[in-house]
Amino acid sequence: MTEKKLNAIYLACLTSGLILFLYSVVSAVIFYNDRFYSSFALGSFLMLSYANYRLNGESAIKFFFFESGRRATFIFIAVSTLSFFTVDYYYGVQLSGMWNWIGYGFTDYVFMFVFMNVAFILGMYELYRIVLSILIKYIPDRNIMNFSGSKASHISILLLGIIFILCPLYVYIFQSDSFVEYSMIFPFIGILFLTDYVSLVLKGDSVLEKIFSLNMLYIVSFILTSLVASAVTEGVNLFGHEWEYLKMPFSDHRLFTVPVAVFIGWVPLVLAVISIVNLTKNLSVNAKNRH
Repeated sequence: MTEKKLNAIYLACLTSGLILFLYSVVSAVIFYNDRFYSSFALGSFLMLSYANYRLNGESAIKFFFFESGRRATFIFIAVSTLSFFTVDYYYGVQLSGMWNWIGYGFTDYVFMFVFMNVAFILGMYELYRIVLSILIKYIPDRNIMNFSGSKASHISILLLGIIFILCPLYVYIFQSDSFVEYSMIFPFIGILFLTDYVSLVLKGDSVLEKIFSLNMLYIVSFILTSLVASAVTEGVNLFGHEWEYLKMPFSDHRLFTVPVAVFIGWVPLVLAVISIVNLTKNLSVNAKNRH
């Protein structure tokens, strides 16, 4: 693929992404469209992919369409769909009743997990890479602590990931949903630990390695990405009302009617998203190295 053709593809991404993003925001804010998020997620992803390519010469589009194989794409879709079906729908909607996708039926959920979920994950990853490329000019890429990444630490991360994923199921064991809204942060951390475990074993790019090493460049990038993404997304939903929060920790503490706990919860959500994409890239690199 020549640079000229890539530039043409990314220009098309920017144009279509901008149209979709503006449509979603206008339809939500002015016309209170309660089905704005699909075009919002896809439009954001296309625009951010263009920006990431311009800043860093990389993007999820470039990776999945021109660099990785079908196996990597299948793994990404399978892991992301299974993870967020479990945490978002089964745990969040059905088990805990913490949030609700208003008026969603079977077709809406299928579309969400097959299409919208993928666009969201890739868009968040592109945003993270953009934030990182900006902050690296001001914060040195330096580890404060030494994370050994030993076999024992890898096994610990794997076991904790499994425990965290299963944590909300105590509702069935004890026949009580007391404090279930507080336990729901653990499945997101569980996704992070399980996917990052594979990345650590493959000695690839790892979210936990950056956190445990106290690398402030990456830690600040993770937090800032979460704040930007949550502020924009939750802000538009104040008008569109495609989803609602029903049972959140510290529900009396709100920011523009959105529980503050929601913004805190976006941090492990974004970390899990980044780790899923890292996992896919690390598996792809590992497969190429074996050949």
